[in-house]
Amino acid sequence: MPSPSPRRRPQSARPRGFTLIELAIVAAILGVLTALSVAGWQRMRESSALQNASNDFSAALSKARSRAFERRTDVWVVVYPNRMRNGATTTTGSYFLIDDTTGTFGAGGYTAFDPPLAMPVAPAKLLFAGYLEDYSRSRNAKFIVGSTAAPLIPSFPATSPFAALNTGANSLTSGTACNFCTGAGVTARGAIIFTGDGTARFVDAVGNPATLGTTATAAARAGFVSISEANTLQNHRRGYVFAVSKPTAFVALYSSP
Repeated sequence: MPSPSPRRRPQSARPRGFTLIELAIVAAILGVLTALSVAGWQRMRESSALQNASNDFSAALSKARSRAFERRTDVWVVVYPNRMRNGATTTTGSYFLIDDTTGTFGAGGYTAFDPPLAMPVAPAKLLFAGYLEDYSRSRNAKFIVGSTAAPLIPSFPATSPFAALNTGANSLTSGTACNFCTGAGVTARGAIIFTGDGTARFVDAVGNPATLGTTATAAARAGFVSISEANTLQNHRRGYVFAVSKPTAFVALYSSP
């Protein structure tokens, strides 16, 4: 009779760790996924920069118009096409809402206004300051049309109060981003003044009535300012044009095709 074979005692399972190759593969996969998610988030942020900047500027114009009419006072929207937050020259720009309850800003405050060094003096009140550089890291929104050959919109509608600004000096096709702004570099600016009687005025960099078009008749009855994409590969084609009528302070928004 054969003798029974001795029982083998089960061996305890020994824990097995990851090899260096496995860890390297996992780290590489995580790195790729992280890079893709960051790049996608950045692209989304850049694409929304123009929309967000335009929405805020549109809201600022609406606020200025309604506040002026409700309070029977002047509210200024001062546009700097080339000035950034620290006062240096840039290609993005900034704008400021100023409540001029007693007329002091129009009487001399505008001339002295030099942000960020010289801000409005009471009783004039700064309501809002907008800097287009804040909307994306690559500064993807600008006060600019881009070129005379490629305006943001082909033309203002023929039946609109802005049709006279389709051609000529300081027109939609002249390549300007702001037809009431004058000056160059950091000193370039202009202002829309919404008044308590429901009309609007425009002044240039030094406070004189702005020359809005070729003639002093229909073309001088409206002003416009544009915000467009800073991506030069798209020839500044994507953007928005904000037009304001002098007789009624009517604000219209036109988007590029």
